[in-house]
Amino acid sequence: MRPGQSPSTLDVVITNDPEKVIKTETLSPIGFSYHMPVLSSMQVNSKPSKYPKQSLTNCKMMVKELIDANLETLISDDVEASWVTLKNTLLESQAQHTSVKWKKKLKTLPFFTQKIKKLCNRKKKLWEKFVKQKTITEYEKYKTARNLLRKETRKLIAN
Repeated sequence: MRPGQSPSTLDVVITNDPEKVIKTETLSPIGFSYHMPVLSSMQVNSKPSKYPKQSLTNCKMMVKELIDANLETLISDDVEASWVTLKNTLLESQAQHTSVKWKKKLKTLPFFTQKIKKLCNRKKKLWEKFVKQKTITEYEKYKTARNLLRKETRKLIAN
């Protein structure tokens, strides 16, 4: 604060949960302004997103762009400056060729155990075999696998 000044209500952070405010401080005025910015650190609880974020980068386009870039212009005598320029070029290229999609989470089925999965795969293979051969014995094998799968899933869901 400047000499002879006291904080006003504009310099106070208003919250309905004061325990979440970790630290509050006033910064020095910016430029010729008499107003002092207030910096607050707060604990924020956020719920995890229902849908996970998935980033997809088109690496082929990124490599093509970097090959087409004149790398000699990125290199100078100063190693630090060259590194910063190269890093910025890479980050810009990545930002340009990366898209973000929100992927829907698949619903999990608690009863879909490894045993049930094996029975499903077995039933599917026997069905495909029956469709190709169209014999009664293959159909009977399929029926047995289908009935076993149905029995096991009903048993798990009932529990």
